[in-house]
Amino acid sequence: MDIKPFQSFLPTNVSFGVGVTRSIGELCAHKRVMVVTTGLKRSGILNRIIREAGTPADLLVFDEIEPNPTCESVDRGGYLARINEIEVVIALGGGSALDAAKAVACLRDEREEIVAASAGIRSYLLGERAFARRSTQLIAIPTTSGTGSEVTNVAVFSDPVNHYKKSMVSPWFWNDYAFVDPELTVTVPEKHTAATGLDALVHAIESFWAVSSTPFSEPIALEAVKLIMDHLLRAYHNPEDIGARTKVSLGSMMAGIAFSQTRTTILHALSYPLTVDFHLEHGFACSVLLKPMLQTNAPLIPKKVARLLDYLEAPSLERLLQRIEELMVSVDAPVHLKALGVQEKDLEGIADQTLRSPLTKLNPKAFTLEELIAWLKENR
Repeated sequence: MDIKPFQSFLPTNVSFGVGVTRSIGELCAHKRVMVVTTGLKRSGILNRIIREAGTPADLLVFDEIEPNPTCESVDRGGYLARINEIEVVIALGGGSALDAAKAVACLRDEREEIVAASAGIRSYLLGERAFARRSTQLIAIPTTSGTGSEVTNVAVFSDPVNHYKKSMVSPWFWNDYAFVDPELTVTVPEKHTAATGLDALVHAIESFWAVSSTPFSEPIALEAVKLIMDHLLRAYHNPEDIGARTKVSLGSMMAGIAFSQTRTTILHALSYPLTVDFHLEHGFACSVLLKPMLQTNAPLIPKKVARLLDYLEAPSLERLLQRIEELMVSVDAPVHLKALGVQEKDLEGIADQTLRSPLTKLNPKAFTLEELIAWLKENR
Protein backbone atom coordinates (compact mmCIF):
# COMPACT_ATOMS: atom_id res chain seq x y z
CA MET A 1 0.00 0.00 0.00
CA ASP A 2 1.36 3.39 -0.99
CA ILE A 3 1.53 5.84 1.89
CA LYS A 4 1.07 9.46 0.89
CA PRO A 5 3.02 12.14 2.77
CA PHE A 6 1.22 13.58 5.77
CA GLN A 7 1.84 15.84 8.75
CA SER A 8 0.94 15.23 12.38
CA PHE A 9 1.11 17.53 15.40
CA LEU A 10 -0.02 16.97 18.99
CA PRO A 11 1.79 19.22 21.48
CA THR A 12 -0.39 18.52 24.53
CA ASN A 13 1.19 16.72 27.50
CA VAL A 14 -1.46 14.12 28.39
CA SER A 15 -1.90 12.28 31.69
CA PHE A 16 -4.58 9.57 31.64
CA GLY A 17 -5.95 7.42 34.44
CA VAL A 18 -7.74 7.40 37.76
CA GLY A 19 -6.28 9.98 40.12
CA VAL A 20 -4.00 11.79 37.65
CA THR A 21 -5.39 15.22 38.61
CA ARG A 22 -3.57 14.99 41.95
CA SER A 23 -0.41 16.24 40.24
CA ILE A 24 -1.81 19.57 39.04
CA GLY A 25 -0.61 21.32 42.19
CA GLU A 26 2.97 21.55 40.94
CA LEU A 27 1.75 23.44 37.85
CA CYS A 28 -0.25 25.93 39.92
CA ALA A 29 2.09 26.61 42.83
CA HIS A 30 2.55 30.33 43.56
CA LYS A 31 0.73 31.35 40.36
CA ARG A 32 -2.49 33.26 39.72
CA VAL A 33 -4.96 30.59 38.64
CA MET A 34 -8.39 30.85 37.02
CA VAL A 35 -10.74 27.86 36.82
CA VAL A 36 -13.13 28.13 33.87
CA THR A 37 -16.13 25.90 34.42
CA THR A 38 -19.89 25.50 34.24
CA GLY A 39 -22.11 24.59 37.17
CA LEU A 40 -19.90 22.04 38.92
CA LYS A 41 -20.08 23.50 42.42
CA ARG A 42 -22.71 21.02 43.60
CA SER A 43 -20.94 17.92 42.29
CA GLY A 44 -17.92 18.28 44.55
CA ILE A 45 -15.56 18.06 41.57
CA LEU A 46 -14.77 21.77 41.67
CA ASN A 47 -13.79 21.63 45.35
CA ARG A 48 -11.63 18.58 44.69
CA ILE A 49 -9.72 20.35 41.91
CA ILE A 50 -9.31 23.48 44.03
CA ARG A 51 -7.78 21.31 46.78
CA GLU A 52 -5.50 19.56 44.30
CA ALA A 53 -4.36 22.92 42.89
CA GLY A 54 -2.40 23.22 46.13
CA THR A 55 -0.96 26.62 46.91
CA PRO A 56 -1.59 29.06 44.07
CA ALA A 57 -0.86 32.73 44.70
CA ASP A 58 -4.50 33.43 43.91
CA LEU A 59 -7.43 31.39 42.59
CA LEU A 60 -10.45 32.75 40.72
CA VAL A 61 -13.44 30.59 39.69
CA PHE A 62 -15.27 31.73 36.55
CA ASP A 63 -18.40 29.56 36.35
CA GLU A 64 -20.53 31.55 33.92
CA ILE A 65 -19.96 29.26 30.92
CA GLU A 66 -23.19 27.86 29.53
CA PRO A 67 -23.79 24.85 27.23
CA ASN A 68 -22.77 25.91 23.71
CA PRO A 69 -20.67 28.79 25.13
CA THR A 70 -21.62 32.22 23.85
CA CYS A 71 -19.36 35.02 22.68
CA GLU A 72 -20.52 37.15 25.60
CA SER A 73 -19.54 34.70 28.35
CA VAL A 74 -16.19 33.99 26.70
CA ASP A 75 -15.46 37.71 26.38
CA ARG A 76 -16.28 38.27 30.05
CA GLY A 77 -13.97 35.42 31.07
CA GLY A 78 -11.18 36.88 28.95
CA TYR A 79 -11.67 40.29 30.50
CA LEU A 80 -11.52 38.88 34.04
CA ALA A 81 -8.39 36.89 33.18
CA ARG A 82 -6.80 40.08 31.88
CA ILE A 83 -7.57 42.38 34.80
CA ASN A 84 -6.61 39.69 37.34
CA GLU A 85 -3.32 39.00 35.54
CA ILE A 86 -4.06 35.26 35.40
CA GLU A 87 -1.05 33.01 34.72
CA VAL A 88 -2.76 29.59 34.57
CA VAL A 89 -6.19 28.79 33.15
CA ILE A 90 -7.70 25.45 34.18
CA ALA A 91 -10.59 24.26 32.03
CA LEU A 92 -12.84 22.04 34.14
CA GLY A 93 -15.98 20.45 32.73
CA GLY A 94 -17.37 19.21 29.45
CA GLY A 95 -16.65 20.51 26.00
CA SER A 96 -18.27 23.87 26.64
CA ALA A 97 -15.90 24.70 29.50
CA LEU A 98 -12.87 23.32 27.67
CA ASP A 99 -13.64 25.26 24.48
CA ALA A 100 -14.39 28.47 26.37
CA ALA A 101 -11.16 28.26 28.37
CA LYS A 102 -9.09 28.17 25.18
CA ALA A 103 -10.48 31.53 24.11
CA VAL A 104 -10.35 32.96 27.64
CA ALA A 105 -6.64 32.13 27.88
CA CYS A 106 -5.93 33.76 24.51
CA LEU A 107 -8.08 36.83 25.21
CA ARG A 108 -6.15 37.38 28.43
CA ASP A 109 -3.28 38.71 26.27
CA GLU A 110 -5.46 41.12 24.29
CA ARG A 111 -5.69 44.84 24.94
CA GLU A 112 -8.05 45.52 27.82
CA GLU A 113 -10.38 47.76 25.84
CA ILE A 114 -10.88 45.06 23.18
CA VAL A 115 -11.60 42.30 25.68
CA ALA A 116 -13.95 44.54 27.65
CA ALA A 117 -16.02 45.14 24.52
CA SER A 118 -18.58 42.45 23.73
CA ALA A 119 -17.23 42.15 20.17
CA GLY A 120 -14.02 40.42 21.36
CA ILE A 121 -14.17 36.76 20.31
CA ARG A 122 -16.60 37.46 17.44
CA SER A 123 -13.92 39.07 15.31
CA TYR A 124 -11.75 35.96 15.67
CA LEU A 125 -14.64 33.59 15.08
CA LEU A 126 -15.49 35.36 11.82
CA GLY A 127 -11.88 35.31 10.66
CA GLU A 128 -11.41 39.07 10.89
CA ARG A 129 -8.49 38.66 13.29
CA ALA A 130 -6.24 35.83 14.47
CA PHE A 131 -4.66 35.19 17.84
CA ALA A 132 -0.95 35.94 17.71
CA ARG A 133 0.12 34.58 21.09
CA ARG A 134 -0.88 33.01 24.39
CA SER A 135 1.35 33.53 27.41
CA THR A 136 -1.08 31.94 29.88
CA GLN A 137 -0.61 28.25 30.65
CA LEU A 138 -3.67 26.19 29.65
CA ILE A 139 -4.68 23.01 31.48
CA ALA A 140 -7.70 20.89 30.52
CA ILE A 141 -9.52 18.57 32.92
CA PRO A 142 -12.54 16.99 31.19
CA THR A 143 -15.42 15.74 33.33
CA THR A 144 -17.28 14.09 30.45
CA SER A 145 -16.24 11.55 27.83
CA GLY A 146 -17.22 13.10 24.53
CA THR A 147 -15.73 16.23 23.07
CA GLY A 148 -12.04 15.33 23.05
CA SER A 149 -11.39 19.06 23.34
CA GLU A 150 -8.53 18.40 25.74
CA VAL A 151 -6.41 17.13 22.82
CA THR A 152 -7.54 19.39 19.96
CA ASN A 153 -6.93 22.95 18.80
CA VAL A 154 -10.61 23.39 17.94
CA ALA A 155 -13.32 25.27 19.83
CA VAL A 156 -16.98 25.90 19.04
CA PHE A 157 -18.87 29.03 20.05
CA SER A 158 -22.43 30.28 19.68
CA ASP A 159 -23.54 33.79 18.84
CA PRO A 160 -27.20 34.06 19.87
CA VAL A 161 -27.29 37.70 18.75
CA ASN A 162 -26.43 36.87 15.14
CA HIS A 163 -27.95 33.38 15.35
CA TYR A 164 -25.09 31.06 14.44
CA LYS A 165 -22.76 28.46 15.89
CA LYS A 166 -19.26 28.15 14.47
CA SER A 167 -16.07 26.21 15.04
CA MET A 168 -12.70 27.89 15.23
CA VAL A 169 -9.17 26.52 14.89
CA SER A 170 -6.07 28.17 16.32
CA PRO A 171 -2.54 26.95 17.03
CA TRP A 172 -2.93 28.66 20.42
CA PHE A 173 -5.92 26.46 21.33
CA TRP A 174 -3.76 23.43 22.05
CA ASN A 175 -3.76 22.74 25.78
CA ASP A 176 -0.35 22.63 27.41
CA TYR A 177 -1.53 19.84 29.73
CA ALA A 178 -4.53 17.53 29.77
CA PHE A 179 -5.48 15.43 32.79
CA VAL A 180 -8.04 12.81 31.80
CA ASP A 181 -9.35 11.13 34.94
CA PRO A 182 -12.25 8.70 34.26
CA GLU A 183 -13.25 8.96 37.92
CA LEU A 184 -14.51 12.50 37.26
CA THR A 185 -17.14 11.13 34.83
CA VAL A 186 -18.98 8.78 37.21
CA THR A 187 -21.44 11.48 38.32
CA VAL A 188 -22.45 12.41 34.76
CA PRO A 189 -26.22 11.80 34.31
CA GLU A 190 -27.43 9.08 31.94
CA LYS A 191 -28.64 11.44 29.22
CA HIS A 192 -25.38 13.38 29.15
CA THR A 193 -23.35 10.16 29.21
CA ALA A 194 -25.26 9.10 26.10
CA ALA A 195 -24.95 12.43 24.30
CA THR A 196 -21.25 12.90 24.97
CA GLY A 197 -20.47 9.26 24.18
CA LEU A 198 -22.24 9.49 20.84
CA ASP A 199 -20.43 12.75 20.11
CA ALA A 200 -17.14 10.90 20.60
CA LEU A 201 -18.34 8.05 18.39
CA VAL A 202 -19.15 10.51 15.61
CA HIS A 203 -15.75 12.19 16.05
CA ALA A 204 -14.06 8.85 15.52
CA ILE A 205 -16.16 7.72 12.55
CA GLU A 206 -15.99 11.10 10.81
CA SER A 207 -12.22 11.24 11.30
CA PHE A 208 -11.93 7.76 9.82
CA TRP A 209 -14.02 8.46 6.72
CA ALA A 210 -12.74 12.04 6.21
CA VAL A 211 -10.94 12.71 2.94
CA SER A 212 -8.22 14.26 5.14
CA SER A 213 -7.56 11.04 7.10
CA THR A 214 -3.98 9.77 7.33
CA PRO A 215 -2.20 6.50 8.14
CA PHE A 216 -1.59 8.03 11.60
CA SER A 217 -5.18 9.10 12.33
CA GLU A 218 -7.02 6.07 10.93
CA PRO A 219 -5.90 3.35 13.39
CA ILE A 220 -6.49 5.73 16.31
CA ALA A 221 -9.99 6.47 15.02
CA LEU A 222 -10.73 2.76 14.55
CA GLU A 223 -9.75 1.88 18.11
CA ALA A 224 -11.82 4.80 19.40
CA VAL A 225 -14.88 3.52 17.52
CA LYS A 226 -14.41 0.05 19.00
CA LEU A 227 -13.91 1.28 22.57
CA ILE A 228 -17.05 3.41 22.48
CA MET A 229 -19.23 0.88 20.66
CA ASP A 230 -18.21 -1.84 23.12
CA HIS A 231 -18.45 0.09 26.40
CA LEU A 232 -20.82 3.07 26.15
CA LEU A 233 -23.93 1.05 27.00
CA ARG A 234 -22.27 -0.33 30.14
CA ALA A 235 -21.25 3.15 31.28
CA TYR A 236 -24.79 4.38 30.57
CA HIS A 237 -26.51 1.70 32.64
CA ASN A 238 -23.83 1.43 35.35
CA PRO A 239 -22.42 4.94 35.82
CA GLU A 240 -20.08 3.92 38.65
CA ASP A 241 -18.51 1.09 36.62
CA ILE A 242 -15.04 2.61 36.52
CA GLY A 243 -13.86 0.01 34.00
CA ALA A 244 -16.49 1.03 31.46
CA ARG A 245 -15.96 4.72 32.23
CA THR A 246 -12.23 4.30 31.66
CA LYS A 247 -12.73 2.63 28.27
CA VAL A 248 -15.18 5.32 27.12
CA SER A 249 -12.86 8.07 28.39
CA LEU A 250 -9.98 6.53 26.47
CA GLY A 251 -12.14 6.18 23.36
CA SER A 252 -13.22 9.80 23.62
CA MET A 253 -9.64 11.03 24.01
CA MET A 254 -8.43 8.90 21.10
CA ALA A 255 -11.28 10.19 18.95
CA GLY A 256 -10.15 13.71 19.84
CA ILE A 257 -6.58 12.91 18.84
CA ALA A 258 -7.83 11.45 15.55
CA PHE A 259 -10.01 14.38 14.54
CA SER A 260 -7.40 16.89 15.72
CA GLN A 261 -5.42 15.61 12.73
CA THR A 262 -8.29 15.47 10.23
CA ARG A 263 -11.19 17.69 11.43
CA THR A 264 -14.76 16.39 11.48
CA THR A 265 -17.07 16.41 8.45
CA ILE A 266 -20.67 16.95 7.45
CA LEU A 267 -22.38 15.50 10.54
CA HIS A 268 -20.84 18.21 12.69
CA ALA A 269 -21.76 20.82 10.11
CA LEU A 270 -25.35 19.55 10.25
CA SER A 271 -25.30 19.65 14.04
CA TYR A 272 -24.82 23.41 14.24
CA PRO A 273 -28.27 24.47 12.94
CA LEU A 274 -29.84 21.58 14.88
CA THR A 275 -28.42 22.86 18.17
CA VAL A 276 -29.05 26.55 17.45
CA ASP A 277 -32.53 26.28 15.93
CA PHE A 278 -33.92 23.16 17.62
CA HIS A 279 -31.98 23.29 20.91
CA LEU A 280 -30.80 19.70 20.52
CA GLU A 281 -27.94 18.56 22.74
CA HIS A 282 -24.74 18.63 20.68
CA GLY A 283 -23.97 14.91 20.80
CA PHE A 284 -27.48 13.95 19.71
CA ALA A 285 -27.40 16.60 16.96
CA CYS A 286 -24.23 14.97 15.62
CA SER A 287 -25.41 11.36 15.87
CA VAL A 288 -29.04 11.58 14.74
CA LEU A 289 -28.01 11.27 11.07
CA LEU A 290 -24.96 9.02 11.59
CA LYS A 291 -26.56 5.84 10.27
CA PRO A 292 -27.87 7.25 6.95
CA MET A 293 -24.67 9.24 6.34
CA LEU A 294 -22.52 6.14 6.83
CA GLN A 295 -24.79 4.35 4.38
CA THR A 296 -24.41 7.22 1.89
CA ASN A 297 -20.63 7.49 2.20
CA ALA A 298 -19.93 3.74 2.18
CA PRO A 299 -19.96 3.16 -1.62
CA LEU A 300 -17.38 5.94 -2.03
CA ILE A 301 -14.91 4.47 0.50
CA PRO A 302 -15.16 0.67 0.07
CA LYS A 303 -11.65 -0.07 1.40
CA LYS A 304 -12.21 1.98 4.53
CA VAL A 305 -15.59 0.35 5.12
CA ALA A 306 -13.99 -3.09 4.77
CA ARG A 307 -11.38 -2.16 7.39
CA LEU A 308 -14.07 -0.78 9.70
CA LEU A 309 -16.17 -3.94 9.43
CA ASP A 310 -13.14 -6.16 10.00
CA TYR A 311 -11.99 -4.17 13.04
CA LEU A 312 -15.45 -4.23 14.62
CA GLU A 313 -16.00 -7.88 13.62
CA ALA A 314 -19.20 -6.92 11.82
CA PRO A 315 -20.22 -9.38 9.09
CA SER A 316 -21.73 -6.69 6.85
CA LEU A 317 -22.43 -2.99 6.58
CA GLU A 318 -26.11 -3.70 7.22
CA ARG A 319 -25.24 -5.40 10.51
CA LEU A 320 -23.01 -2.49 11.56
CA LEU A 321 -25.77 0.01 10.76
CA GLN A 322 -28.12 -2.13 12.84
CA ARG A 323 -25.64 -2.15 15.75
CA ILE A 324 -25.34 1.64 15.62
CA GLU A 325 -29.11 2.07 15.69
CA GLU A 326 -29.48 -0.48 18.49
CA LEU A 327 -26.89 1.40 20.57
CA MET A 328 -28.62 4.74 19.98
CA VAL A 329 -32.04 3.35 20.87
CA SER A 330 -30.62 1.66 23.98
CA VAL A 331 -29.30 5.00 25.30
CA ASP A 332 -32.53 6.77 24.38
CA ALA A 333 -30.95 8.88 21.64
CA PRO A 334 -33.05 10.23 18.76
CA VAL A 335 -32.67 8.36 15.47
CA HIS A 336 -34.93 10.52 13.27
CA LEU A 337 -35.25 14.26 12.76
CA LYS A 338 -39.04 13.94 12.84
CA ALA A 339 -38.91 13.03 16.51
CA LEU A 340 -37.16 16.33 17.19
CA GLY A 341 -39.89 18.43 15.65
CA VAL A 342 -37.96 19.11 12.44
CA GLN A 343 -40.48 19.67 9.68
CA GLU A 344 -40.00 19.47 5.93
CA LYS A 345 -40.18 23.26 5.66
CA ASP A 346 -37.11 23.50 7.92
CA LEU A 347 -34.85 21.39 5.73
CA GLU A 348 -33.78 24.02 3.22
CA GLY A 349 -32.57 26.31 6.01
CA ILE A 350 -30.71 23.44 7.70
CA ALA A 351 -29.08 22.45 4.40
CA ASP A 352 -28.12 26.02 3.56
CA GLN A 353 -26.48 26.62 6.95
CA THR A 354 -24.73 23.25 6.79
CA LEU A 355 -23.12 23.90 3.42
CA ARG A 356 -21.68 27.19 4.68
CA SER A 357 -19.32 25.15 6.86
CA PRO A 358 -15.94 24.14 5.38
CA LEU A 359 -16.30 20.81 7.21
CA THR A 360 -18.63 19.60 4.44
CA LYS A 361 -15.69 19.57 2.02
CA LEU A 362 -14.04 16.81 4.07
CA ASN A 363 -16.95 14.38 3.66
CA PRO A 364 -16.56 11.60 1.05
CA LYS A 365 -19.92 12.51 -0.48
CA ALA A 366 -20.08 16.08 -1.78
CA PHE A 367 -23.56 17.62 -1.73
CA THR A 368 -25.13 20.46 -3.65
CA LEU A 369 -27.86 22.39 -1.84
CA GLU A 370 -30.57 20.57 -3.77
CA GLU A 371 -28.98 17.17 -3.10
CA LEU A 372 -28.67 17.82 0.62
CA ILE A 373 -32.28 19.00 0.89
CA ALA A 374 -33.41 15.84 -0.92
CA TRP A 375 -31.18 13.68 1.31
CA LEU A 376 -32.61 15.28 4.44
CA LYS A 377 -36.15 14.71 3.18
CA GLU A 378 -35.35 11.06 2.53
CA ASN A 379 -33.78 10.56 5.95
CA ARG A 380 -35.94 12.82 8.11
